[in-house]
Amino acid sequence: MRFLVLASSSPVTIIEDFGVNWSLLLGNALTFFLVSALLYYFVFKPVIAKSSERISIIEKGLKDADDAKAQLAKAQDSFAEKIKEAAIESSKMIENAKEQSKFILEKANKEASEKSAIFLEKAKAQIAMEQEQLRTELKSELSGLVVKAAIKAVGDILSDEQKTKIAENSVKELNQSK
Repeated sequence: MRFLVLASSSPVTIIEDFGVNWSLLLGNALTFFLVSALLYYFVFKPVIAKSSERISIIEKGLKDADDAKAQLAKAQDSFAEKIKEAAIESSKMIENAKEQSKFILEKANKEASEKSAIFLEKAKAQIAMEQEQLRTELKSELSGLVVKAAIKAVGDILSDEQKTKIAENSVKELNQSK
């Protein structure tokens, strides 16, 4: 029954029936809004600003990390490309060095062959000249020996004129047999 009485009463009487003190309620409400406003401006707003600032710093850090990863991947690709180019260039240099050493070796062999051929020709010419000189010396000695032998063999039988003629004929025959 009391419920029916409460329902038929005005809202002001119901509040008074529950023992609500209006001045106290308004004071509490005013204190609540005042504390809420102070907390919002001096606590929540700076905390939200710092949180936003930290979120932006973290996002920037993550973006920089992604950029660094991309740059690292690019640098690694560039490094791999440069290593590949260096390997190709070094193999070309090695090939060039081999070709140059082969050319130098062939040139040295050719020069050595030419020098040895020249030396051999000079040696042959010198040997031929010495042989010719020995032949000339042998002929002159032989002709002298023949003359001496003829003089001893015919000694006193021939005249000086005949001896000279025999010597001249012997020298002529020796010279013709060259």
